[in-house]
Amino acid sequence: MDLSVDLNDKQLKAVKTTEGPVLVLAGAGSGKTRALTYRIAYLLNQGVDPYNILTLTFTNKAASDMKRKVKELIGKISTKMWMGTFHSVCVRIIGQNLEELGYEKGFVIYDQDESKALISDIILTFNLDTDKYDPKIVLNIINKAKMNMWNKRDLVNNFLKNEEGSQEYYKNIADIYIKYNEVLKENNAFDFNDLIAKTIELFDNNKEILEKYQSRFKYILIDEYQDTSPFQYKLASMLAKKHGNIFVVGDDYQSIYKFRGADMSNILNFNQDYPNCTTIKLEQNYRSKANIIEASNVLIAHNYQQFDKKAWTNKNSGEPLIICEAINEYSEADYVAEEIDNLVRFSGYNYNDIAILYRSNHQSRVLEEAFIRRRIPYHIVGGLGFYDRKEIKDIISYLKVAVNPQDTIAMKRIVNAPKRGIGAKTLDKLITHAQEYVPEFNLLSFAQEDNNLGLFDIMKDPSGVSGIGKATANKIKKFRRDLEDIITVKESRLSLPEQVDKILKVSGYQAMLELDGSETALNRLENLGEFLSLTENYYNKNQNRSLEDFVRDIKLLSDQDDINSSNQVKMMTVHSSKGLEYPIVFIVGLEEDNFPHYRSVKTGLLDEIEEERRLCYVAMTRAADRLFMSYARERQRYGETRSMAPSRFLDEIPVEYTLEKVHHRGL
Repeated sequence: MDLSVDLNDKQLKAVKTTEGPVLVLAGAGSGKTRALTYRIAYLLNQGVDPYNILTLTFTNKAASDMKRKVKELIGKISTKMWMGTFHSVCVRIIGQNLEELGYEKGFVIYDQDESKALISDIILTFNLDTDKYDPKIVLNIINKAKMNMWNKRDLVNNFLKNEEGSQEYYKNIADIYIKYNEVLKENNAFDFNDLIAKTIELFDNNKEILEKYQSRFKYILIDEYQDTSPFQYKLASMLAKKHGNIFVVGDDYQSIYKFRGADMSNILNFNQDYPNCTTIKLEQNYRSKANIIEASNVLIAHNYQQFDKKAWTNKNSGEPLIICEAINEYSEADYVAEEIDNLVRFSGYNYNDIAILYRSNHQSRVLEEAFIRRRIPYHIVGGLGFYDRKEIKDIISYLKVAVNPQDTIAMKRIVNAPKRGIGAKTLDKLITHAQEYVPEFNLLSFAQEDNNLGLFDIMKDPSGVSGIGKATANKIKKFRRDLEDIITVKESRLSLPEQVDKILKVSGYQAMLELDGSETALNRLENLGEFLSLTENYYNKNQNRSLEDFVRDIKLLSDQDDINSSNQVKMMTVHSSKGLEYPIVFIVGLEEDNFPHYRSVKTGLLDEIEEERRLCYVAMTRAADRLFMSYARERQRYGETRSMAPSRFLDEIPVEYTLEKVHHRGL
C-alpha cells in the first residue's frame, strides 16, 4: 500500500495524523471516502488492534463500501472492528446491555409507520380530535423532542416559544409523548430515535459500562459529521472522551438535513470543542468538470455561516451549464425527456449515467408521464421501495411477533391477514384492557412493574374483556394458538431461511395469496419469493445470525440502499442524492417557492434560505460531466395554474459558466 502514490498531500496528512482530534473539511468529490478507508487501513498496518477502531457512517451503503475498500487494501477485515451507522452500532450496544435498560431479549425496532400507528392508538385512547392531533404531526413533534433529548416540560416550552399552537395543545402532545414511551417499553420495542437516546441513557446511568466502551474504542472515525444531531454529537463525545482520538470528516457546504435533526454547529464548533484539533481541508475535486465546480463555488459563496474553502480541479472546463426556461411543468418534462433521448442516442451515454433531481417527491409525476411516452426506463429512488410493499410489511410483522409476542403494532397489522373475523375495534378493546392497570410511567428511569398483562397474554382468555362475546372470544383464542405455532417455529432448530419459509406457511398468508389467484396476489407471491431469496443471502453471509438479528437489521435500511444498478434513469429528491454522483444531472423545478421551498421563503430567516442554497449546491455537485437546470413559467399548484419566477439561485450563477438560456415551448 503506497500512500504517496494513491493520495494527495492533504489526504495523506488526514491518513497519517492518527493521534488527537482531527477535523477534515472535505468538499464535494474531494476523495473523503478514500481518506477514511486509507486511514483505517493505515491504523491496522501500524499495529492498531481492529477491536479498538469504531467507524460511524450514515448509511449502510457507505459502511458496506468502506468495508469492501478496506478489504481490497489489506485483505480480510477482522469482525472485531465495528463499522456501521450510528443506529446499527447502538443496536449492538443495546443488545449487549438489555438487562441494564430493563428490556428483554427479542426487542424490536419500530419504523415511522409503526410509530405513527401507535400514536394513532394513543390519540384515540385519550379521546382527542384526530383532525387537530394529526398522528403524523404529533410523531414529528415527538421525534424532535427525542432528538433534542427534551423531557415533557422542555417539549411544551420549546414548541410554545418557536411554533404556533396553544399551551393545551402541546401539553396534550407531551402526555402522548409520555404514553408513547410507556407503550414502547411494554411492547419491548424501540423507535429509531430510542436507539441512540437509550444508548446515551445507558452510559449516563452506568459509568462502568461507559468506561468499557471508552476503553475499547481508542480510535473513533465519523463520516458526514455535518449531519450529526445533538444526541449523535453527545454519543460521539462520550465515547471519545477518554482517548481523544476522534477523526471527523464532513462538509458544512453540504449540511442539508436540519429537518431530520442535523445540527451544523457540531462541525462549525468542532475546533472549539477540541481546541487542540488538527484541521485539514480537502479542496481538490476529482469528480466534476471545472465549469460545474466554479459555478457551484460562486453559488455557495452567498452563504455566511460556513468555513472558508474553495473547490478546484485539474479537469478541463467541460460543457457550459444549460439553463432551460419552459412554459409549464409539462413542457419542462418533455424537454428533459428529449435531452435524455439525444444524450443516449448521439452522445454515447447510458440511461444509468443520468439522474433527475427535484426538491419534492410530487414533481416526479409529470416526468414519469414524459418518460413513459418516450419509452425511457426509469427508477424512482426512495419511492415505494421493496420494504414498503404491503406483503413485505405483513410478513415482517409476522416475524416480529414470532420474536416479540408483545408487539401490539405488528399484531394489529396481521390479525386479519388472512381474515380471521377479528375487527379493529375488538383488538382496541383488548389493548385498552391490557393498558388499564399500567402504573405511572417514569420518563427518566423507564421503570415498570412486572405484573402488567400484555395483549398476547390477554388473548389467551379474553372472556373477561368488556364488550367481547363468546364467538369473538373463540376467534381470538384461535388467533393466539396460531401465533403460538409461529413462535414455536422461531424456537426450532431450523435455519433462518427455513424458519421464514415455514412462518409464511404456518401463518396462512402464503395460502391466502395462492387461493386468491389474482394478478395482484401473484405479484405479491413473487415479492415474497424475493424476500425468501433476500433471507437466504443474509443467512449465507453469517450463519450465526438469528431471526431476531434479521428482523432488526432489515429495519436499518435507508433510501440509498434501494438504488439499483440497472440501465435506468435515476429520479430522486435532492436530499436522497447526497453522496451520489452521475455523469449527467438534471435539476428541475428551479423556481421561487419551489426551490427554494416556499416554507423556507415564508420564514424570511437567513439560515432557512442558506440551507436551501446548500441543497442546490449539493444538487449541482452531483454532476461529473454535464449539468442541466430548468424552471417553468407556469406550474399547477393545488389545482390552480400559478405564474412562477425563476429561482434566485439561477441568478447567482455567473453567465460565463452557462449557455444562453434555452426556451422550450412544450408539446
